[in-house]
Amino acid sequence: MTSNQDMLAGRLAELSGEVDRLRGEVRHSQAVSAAALSRATRLAQVVSTLAQLTDPQEIYARAAGEVAEQFSSDIVVFLTRAQGGSSPWKLAAHWGIPDRNVPVAVEDPPAQVMGLDSGGQLISGAAAELGVPPWLE
Repeated sequence: MTSNQDMLAGRLAELSGEVDRLRGEVRHSQAVSAAALSRATRLAQVVSTLAQLTDPQEIYARAAGEVAEQFSSDIVVFLTRAQGGSSPWKLAAHWGIPDRNVPVAVEDPPAQVMGLDSGGQLISGAAAELGVPPWLE
């Protein structure tokens, strides 16, 4: 081979590698898009289901089960601000925890929860991200 042919062969190999890389990115993007669409569809179904309910406690309980299913969670806990109680937090709903293990009031929520004000803020995440109160450890 001449040096020109070697150069062309090298360039062809570079371009083939680039095409393979781009194909991989496209496959990854398609998978991410499909997962996002699936999750959005499921969340729309959850919202539709919850919209039919009127009792707040029933909405919380159903939402806990739906969130557990949606995110493949072992445990779901919804904490809300207590109204006029000695503890600022109460357990609004839970999934995956036996009732006998649930406290009446939550005195020691994770630090990120303690930082929320009463303005309707919401946080969610894995236990590794948010922390776990001692009664769940």
